[in-house]
Amino acid sequence: MPSACGNPQIHASEGSPHVRQAAAGLPCQAGDILETSTLWGEWFEREGGAWPGEVGPIEIEGATPEDILVVRILKLTPNRDTAISTQGPGMGALTADKSTPMLNAPAPARRYVWKLDLKKMTGTLALPDSRMKSITVPLDPMLGRVATAPPGEESWGGLWPGAFGGNMDVPDIKEGATVYLPIFHPGALFYYGDGHALQGMARSAVLAWKRRWM
Repeated sequence: MPSACGNPQIHASEGSPHVRQAAAGLPCQAGDILETSTLWGEWFEREGGAWPGEVGPIEIEGATPEDILVVRILKLTPNRDTAISTQGPGMGALTADKSTPMLNAPAPARRYVWKLDLKKMTGTLALPDSRMKSITVPLDPMLGRVATAPPGEESWGGLWPGAFGGNMDVPDIKEGATVYLPIFHPGALFYYGDGHALQGMARSAVLAWKRRWM
């Protein structure tokens, strides 16, 4: 790693709740390789806990709005043995909302804790009230949120996607992927977070396994 980033391991202790133009905490150069982690917080530990936010902004020295930020995800490695998924009324294609009424009752709010086997790269959910009793599936890690600071003085909560990237929740953003993001401010001001152990395409039931990544 070139010396611009100082320590090649970056472990933020506090996340940003918004994607916006802000003073960058870390200057880097084009071509630098960062070893870092997403954030852990109350959201993972208890129902109703606060989301930990995203890591950033990271400044890419010399980047201008005439450039494109190219992010290559070289490796994604889980570093905890649990993951959380949730579902609730009013979110997803399988439940009604204010603009899409349905005949079925709203999906109940539920929170699931998955146990991960980091050697086998599988996740298991106990379902004691079901006929199967449990389900085990292979993991396919991805990042839900990658972004640059949006145009002008815009400030977006981490839940939202936009022209800047953001919470795109596309399972293709995983190890080996290359992501191209527009730059609206000098330095690009890059954000990332929201590690998923597994997610289906389009999240029809708004289910994804959230967890922390190295």
